[in-house]
Amino acid sequence: MPHVRRFTPIAIAKLKAGVSRYEVSEDASPLRIFVQTSGHKSGGIRYRRPNTRETAKWTSDIPVTDLAALRKDAVDAAFMVSQGADPGKAKQATEEKEAEVRADTFEAAVRTYIKRETGKVKSMRWREKAFERLILGTLGHRPVSTITLKEITALCDTVEDERGPAMADHAFALIRRVMRWHAKRNGTTVPVLLGEKRNPNGARSRILTDNEWRLGWAHAETTPGVFPLFWMFLLHTGCRRGEAAGMMWSELDGDTWVLPPERSKNGLEVVRPLSKAALRLLEDVPRVGPFVFSATGARPLSGFVKPKKTFDKAAGISGYTLHDLRRSSRSMMSRAGVQADVAEMLLGHRVGGVRGIYDRHSFINEKRHGYELLARQIEAIVRPVEGNVVAMVR
Repeated sequence: MPHVRRFTPIAIAKLKAGVSRYEVSEDASPLRIFVQTSGHKSGGIRYRRPNTRETAKWTSDIPVTDLAALRKDAVDAAFMVSQGADPGKAKQATEEKEAEVRADTFEAAVRTYIKRETGKVKSMRWREKAFERLILGTLGHRPVSTITLKEITALCDTVEDERGPAMADHAFALIRRVMRWHAKRNGTTVPVLLGEKRNPNGARSRILTDNEWRLGWAHAETTPGVFPLFWMFLLHTGCRRGEAAGMMWSELDGDTWVLPPERSKNGLEVVRPLSKAALRLLEDVPRVGPFVFSATGARPLSGFVKPKKTFDKAAGISGYTLHDLRRSSRSMMSRAGVQADVAEMLLGHRVGGVRGIYDRHSFINEKRHGYELLARQIEAIVRPVEGNVVAMVR
């Protein structure tokens, strides 16, 4: 076996690949350089396993370019051998433990959850996107068992600052769901989250007052840009923020907006025959690409926090989320006399019970009438009739 008096960077660089693997030792330490037929070089030691006549090779993870650290690592491994330990088995045990840790990361748990539960949960596509946008960048690399409530709270606080309290509650619920699911599958417990709720007061109930409708509407009508039109469209349709933001011109069929199943939260196609007022709003949207509400047309509208803050400050309204507009619109439907089942269909909700199973009528005319009633009610609110004349609904 070739050997040198002492390894130097130049001496290691001169070691060339041969027709077979070989190794070179030095006189000054137990370090050996292993040279593969590919030319790859690594450092390590040759040793006899404790209580056996079997010899083994231990390879360091330190590159040969860091010669001082590599030599120290070899000396430490040789010392383990002198103490009756096996550095090869110790390294294998460490690698196995690291592999277990990698397999138990939060991202691994999320990927397994998505793979196993897709098809059982209709909103899985939305959940997967939410994990990617909000959570995995911060917690993905962490082992599930080491994540603390303090870390989760800090993450959700950041989400609330950037995207609003409702999205922060969603993020917290997603983390809790995966951690509980992971704990049940692996026979472990996650006491930090099993009984916790981010919002102990329950679901939001905020709707805009008539005065807030008027203030917001007056500002939206006189302010250029995509966001004001988007804000009014949400109130005219009661759709989800993401549904409107990702709306494409190709989804419009005459006066009807057909939301495809892949963009619907419950996986169902949602047919919305828009009111004349909603269609007039779309006429004011510039056609700059495939997406309706977009600054460039190439990408759907996103990053709602900053434009909403600017809009709210100028309009003089506050304390609501964009999802509260959906609730406000639904409440206004009831106020306008829209039949309850029709209103739920316009929101994209399933009709439950026996009726939902057996009644397959499309209700297209009822939906169209419902949206027209909503549009009239909005008009009556944002432009009230002067004096004692009351606008009547036919």
